[in-house]
Amino acid sequence: MSNQRRRAVARSHGYSLFSSLGRFARAPLNHLLTLAVIAVALALPALSLALLDNVQRLGAGLAQTGDVNLFLRRELGERVALDLRQELLKDPAVAAIVVKSPDDALREFEAMADFSDAISAIDTNPLPYVLAIELRARASTAEFTAPLIERLRALEQTDMVQFDQEWLARLKALIALTERGVYVIGVLLGLAVLLVIGNTIRLEIMTRRDEIIIMKLVGADDGFVRRPFVYSGIWFGLFGALGAALLLWLALSLLGPTVTQLAEAYGSNFRLHRPGPLGVLLLLGIGILLGSLGAFLASHRHLAEAEPT
Repeated sequence: MSNQRRRAVARSHGYSLFSSLGRFARAPLNHLLTLAVIAVALALPALSLALLDNVQRLGAGLAQTGDVNLFLRRELGERVALDLRQELLKDPAVAAIVVKSPDDALREFEAMADFSDAISAIDTNPLPYVLAIELRARASTAEFTAPLIERLRALEQTDMVQFDQEWLARLKALIALTERGVYVIGVLLGLAVLLVIGNTIRLEIMTRRDEIIIMKLVGADDGFVRRPFVYSGIWFGLFGALGAALLLWLALSLLGPTVTQLAEAYGSNFRLHRPGPLGVLLLLGIGILLGSLGAFLASHRHLAEAEPT
């Protein structure tokens, strides 16, 4: 392609780009409802993924602790607890073990305001010996903890085994299932965006039917006629994605203080994480892609119907 030809193509694209933006700017209120629908459709899955990301971050922080509490049968005494401690320390997954007597456990309960009244009404100490087992960092995954947990539960001295990370495994499975659901809903909402933009471009083609026929009569091909409509779809996708980013920021800003207060009530410094610049750019890219694709499909189909007779 010669330089002159390339300059002509560039001028044609530039004219289509800015002429479509000019039409958009001349009647912004006419497109407000369409942009609102696109913004909401893009914001819903983006907000869901942002909240899931925060749940995963919270779970990852909680997963740093790998403590196992082994509750012995009530009739067993200190000697059994100490002997079992020495035996379990030989396990390569175990870093340290603290033996808690019934009196130690009772004092911990008394320190809790919610249990102090109930504890004072008890005549005898009903608590057993507890072995607080600290796992090594490498053993905090299910691959290494599963054999140890099975061994502890099989001990004849065991009454109950409490492993703090068991609920985290269930949480991860729930997050994975929810994440798949969000992706399915996101695809469906993406199809809705395609249909909305396609229908908008179809109406614009019908409005400009006479102009399109005249352009074809003077020799314009379908590619030249289609170009402004594709750029219109790009503008719809871009501005709709910007609206979605604004809705996402507003939603997370409203939820942030409430999440902070809830975390502080449980003694945590967790803060709601917002998507960074790459997340916003990804959202804008998805909007532009959906807008251009929807406009291309609609214009490809309906321009064929606007032929000179």
